[in-house]
Order: sequence, then C-alpha cells, then structure tokens
Amino acid sequence: MLKSDKLIDAIGMIDESMVRNAREFEGGGSAAVKKVLAFAAVFALCIVVSVPVLAAAEVEPAQELLYALSPSIAQRLKPVKKSCVDNGMQMEVISADISGNTAEIYISIKDLEGERIDGTADLSDSYDIRPFGEKTSACRLVGYDEEMKEATFLLEVRQTEGMQFDGQKVTFSVSKILSHKETFEGALLDQTLSFVSDTPKGKENVSIGSGSMDGAEKIIFLKPEKEPLAVPINGAEVSAIGHADGKLYVQMYYKDLSNADNQGSLWLEDQDKTKVECEKNLTFGDGDESGRYEEYVFDIPYEELGNYKLCGELICGGTLTEGDWQVTFPVGGAD
Repeated sequence: MLKSDKLIDAIGMIDESMVRNAREFEGGGSAAVKKVLAFAAVFALCIVVSVPVLAAAEVEPAQELLYALSPSIAQRLKPVKKSCVDNGMQMEVISADISGNTAEIYISIKDLEGERIDGTADLSDSYDIRPFGEKTSACRLVGYDEEMKEATFLLEVRQTEGMQFDGQKVTFSVSKILSHKETFEGALLDQTLSFVSDTPKGKENVSIGSGSMDGAEKIIFLKPEKEPLAVPINGAEVSAIGHADGKLYVQMYYKDLSNADNQGSLWLEDQDKTKVECEKNLTFGDGDESGRYEEYVFDIPYEELGNYKLCGELICGGTLTEGDWQVTFPVGGAD
C-alpha cells in the first residue's frame, strides 16, 4: 500500500487536461465498437493505486484522492453522499456535477461481505444515468483501498446531438462489477514474425468511411485460422496474422465477453526493446456476440518483420458480481 506522501507524488503530475482529454467513449453503439473506442484511452489515463486512510480527519480518503488527482474537478463536484446495498455490495454516489449535456459522477463500490473487490475492478459497461438519452461515456478506476475493500471511480456521461439535461433529479445505476482480472504482458509468440505470409489467406477488403467509395478507407480483415496461433492467456487468442499493402495485420479473438471485459494492447518489439506501436485497431463480431475479433494494424515493411516479435498486454477473466445498485439524487447535489 502506498504511503500518503508517495501517493501524492505518484499522482501529482496528472492535471485536469490529462483527465479530460483521455476519453473512453462507451455507450451509444455495439459492445464491440464500445470496446475499441474505450481501449484507446485506458492506458493513457488510468492509474490504479492502493489508497491509505489519509490524515485529514474531516475529509474522507476518497475525497482526498480526488483532490490529489484534480483539485478543480473535486471543487466542481457537489456532495451527494447517497448509497444503496445489494448482494453484499455498497455503491455510494460521493459527489456529482451535472451541467448542460454533461454529468460527472464520483462513486465508490465497497464489498461488505467478502473479497470480491480488488485493484482491477471495473463496472463492465453496466452503468447508466437516467433520464439521459443517447450518450457517450467514460469510466475510470482512480483508487482502491485494500483495507476497506473499496474502489472509487470517476465517470463522465455526455448526451450527444447537442441535447441538454432537463430535469430536477437523475438516477445513476450499476448492474455488474468485475474484478480479480488476470494480466499477461510479454511476447505473444515464441518466434519472430519472419514466418508471416505476404499473401494472407481469406483476406477481405472492406470500405469504411463516409462519402464516395473512392474516398473511403480500405480495410483488410483476415480470415481466422482454424486453430489459434497462440493462447497467451485464457480469454484471448492470436487468431490470424498477415501482411498486405505494406501493413502488418494481427487479429486477436476475445472470448466470453458476457462474463468478462477481455481486451488487449499490442506492439512489436526488436531485440533492443525498440517498439513499433499499433497505428489503429478495428473490431468485428463473431456472429453470436459471445466474443469479438480485433485487428491491430502496424505500418512496417514486410522485409523487416524478422527483426520483431509480437508483444502485448492482455487483461482477461475476473470475478463478476451482479446486482441492482441505483441511487437517485437532485441535480444540485445532496437534498
């Protein structure tokens, strides 16, 4: 567990612009699309720390953490202090700010009965705020108190198409809490990429984008192999690799998404540990919506593939707790 001075040092470099610019846009689309958009921001922003009981007796540790993370956000959010309990878990809306088309909500999740919460906890895309309509949203874990078995989250929900919030009260709800996820980081294959074909099997060109077909971007989706090339961690498989049109395409298959928030980040790495980052990633479903395929695209010449290994960080599995947590509160904060 970090000491309070080390905690402040660890998060003191983060300002509000970093918090507000790293968006995990979820909601308003299919589960697969939501994951692609969400994952681009998660490593840029999310810091997970063990939160000690801080010294100021008049200010709760969760509020101290938010002030350390961003004083301006902490000052803008108004106290709510409303909670509910279901399935042995307590959800508390600590503070919130609702203005125009945007709601910022700071919450905590606490396990009252067991060990179901840890530093990998997330809300598994199960949160909502009513009566908001079509929306985009961001959720990030900002703290975990091991002693209290409590995780804190900062959320932003934004109505789309210029809609403004109109009402006296809102209801914030959560139905799933996922924790105890497993992480794999390292080489996904034992060998370099010298084996990759420059004429991959079953590749399909798909046009995406608006406007005429001539102006649309051409995307290649590979045909998954009958057997995965590698299974680095339960829940994630390397399903196909190919090189075409000057790009390397790596296809991953993430399984059992109804029970887990399986996702990953890939890069290439040579023997000197020099990295080539993924320039974009694309998603498509598996037909029955139990999993998704995700292709990672790298701008690298075919002749250089033998110099690199495929590496990544994969987050899979976990313990899923379901319930019905709802809190209704006035737009202006506490009653």
